[in-house]
Amino acid sequence: MEDKAPNNKIRKIINVVVSSKVKRIIYRGREYFYIYNPISTGVYPVEPDVVDAIADIMSMEMKRLGKIDYILTFEAMGIHIGTALSLKTRIPLLIARKKRYLDEMIEVRRESDSLYLPAAVAGMSIVIVDSILSTGTTILETIKTLKKHGSDIKGVFVAIERKDYNGAERIKEETGIDIWSLVKIRVSDEGVELCRSPSH
Repeated sequence: MEDKAPNNKIRKIINVVVSSKVKRIIYRGREYFYIYNPISTGVYPVEPDVVDAIADIMSMEMKRLGKIDYILTFEAMGIHIGTALSLKTRIPLLIARKKRYLDEMIEVRRESDSLYLPAAVAGMSIVIVDSILSTGTTILETIKTLKKHGSDIKGVFVAIERKDYNGAERIKEETGIDIWSLVKIRVSDEGVELCRSPSH
C-alpha cells in the first residue's frame, strides 16, 4: 500500500468490528456467539465511510483477477458491500435471493433451506462478496453450484472472517478456493478478538 489512506481505512473498519456487541444464542441446537455491528448485522447505522472503505480495499485486490463478468452477493447483509463494490469497479451486481422469483433461477441447497441465484451466473466469471464468513456453508454450497453451471469463480471476498468456525479452511479443503478477508476475528463471551488484517 503506497500511502497512509488505505491503513486509515483499515483502522476505521477494525474499530467497527472490534466494537461489536456479542450475544450468546442457541442456533440449530448449538451454542453460537452472535455479533452485532453495522457491517454484518445492519441493526446499527451503516456509515457511508465504512462501506466505502471496504469497497475501496476490495476493489484494489480485485484488479489482479482479470476480467470479471459479475459480482455475486447474498440477501440481505451482502447487498450494501456488493453495491458499493459494483459502483467502484463498474462490474454488474447479482444478488442471491431467499425466494425463487423466476423459474429459471438456480437453486443453492443449504443444510435447512435454499438460496436462488440469477440464471445470468451460468458460464460467467464471478467474484463472490459477503459481509461475514462463519461456518462457510452458504459460500461453499454457492461455489459448488456455480461450478456445476460452468461458472469460473475468480475470487471470494469477505469483510469479516470468523476464525472460530474455520469456514475459510473448509472452503479451501473442499473447493481449492482461497478466501480473501479484510478482518479476521475470534468471538467468545468475553467479546471480539482481532486476529489479523487484511490477508488472503
